Amino acid sequence: MAVITTLQRQLDKLDNDRVGVLKQKLQVIQRILVKYVKCHKKSRLGTWSFIQDRWYVEPYSCTGGDYWNYSKTETCDIVCPKCNSENYIYNHPQKDKIVELVDGHHFSTANIFKEVTENFKR
Repeated sequence: MAVITTLQRQLDKLDNDRVGVLKQKLQVIQRILVKYVKCHKKSRLGTWSFIQDRWYVEPYSCTGGDYWNYSKTETCDIVCPKCNSENYIYNHPQKDKIVELVDGHHFSTANIFKEVTENFKR
């Protein structure tokens, strides 16, 4: 029984270490600077707002459709914290960097950005 208890303590310590490392990783991602195209000012990614686009699939049979889909990150918008203007991520010069930071690290947009709003399109 003592061996199982020791192993469980080691697993608990690893879990705590993992949580700590993930928090540090998220903080680093939030501190990465992104430049806005219009005002030419840089600010940390964690201070930007993210607008998640969603699109509707109309009902097309008894069992199909009637639901909302999420758009890909690259086809959504971000809002500059300095000038409060929207920027379409697909046209942003740092598009690849933003998409990699949002999609490549398994954090939700709510964790990365200051605010997340949904834009529903029919």
